[in-house]
Amino acid sequence: MRKDFYRQEKGVIKIPENISRFKISWSLDNILCGFRKFFNENGHWPDHVDINKCSYLPSVKTLERKFDGMPAIRRLLHLKVINYSKGAARSKIAKKISRRGYNLENEVYTTLVKRFHEPFVHNQSRVEIENNRSVNVDFLVFYKSGKFAIDVFFPESDKHRFSSNVSLKYRTYRKFPFILYLCIGNEEINNEMIKNNINSHKNDRNNKAVLINLDNFLKELKKYQPLNNPFL
Repeated sequence: MRKDFYRQEKGVIKIPENISRFKISWSLDNILCGFRKFFNENGHWPDHVDINKCSYLPSVKTLERKFDGMPAIRRLLHLKVINYSKGAARSKIAKKISRRGYNLENEVYTTLVKRFHEPFVHNQSRVEIENNRSVNVDFLVFYKSGKFAIDVFFPESDKHRFSSNVSLKYRTYRKFPFILYLCIGNEEINNEMIKNNINSHKNDRNNKAVLINLDNFLKELKKYQPLNNPFL
């Protein structure tokens, strides 16, 4: 193992603040414990999208390179569905993504481009945080006097699962350096649930992370003055 890489042999890995996620020598026990922790917090096993946004699990590419990928890990955990990229499981996920994820992101993207213009709306953008650490956001938008980011998601309306979903977002974006909207697309989650969540996470929530539903987010956009359209 390289000397500049951090190693923790057992348990869910706790990455020191001065160490990049990409400077970790992951053990198999780190991965298995991390998968179990994610399940306990979220009520489902992590998929590829969850993996890349989870602070205590490696990237999908690292899993594939060092541990033979997600199917191998799921097999070691004795899960019923081993490979979500095939068969009925793939079909179910595709429908879910189409219904919740794609349509929601497409709606937000269309609105952003209409107001801020296509060159200034970056999709799936990587943002550096600190100490060579970075996260991916759904959208990065540039306006007249700055920029803001957006993570569009569709958490479950169950109170406990909603809380777990949002807690994961807070941890992922704990050190985010500028305004980030955590945009909720599930209409079953009302303003009271959002307000209660914000109040209960005052100590562990980055004050630059704004938890907001889709309707209020679209209203919020009006306060940002767009840059001039370069094509006019």
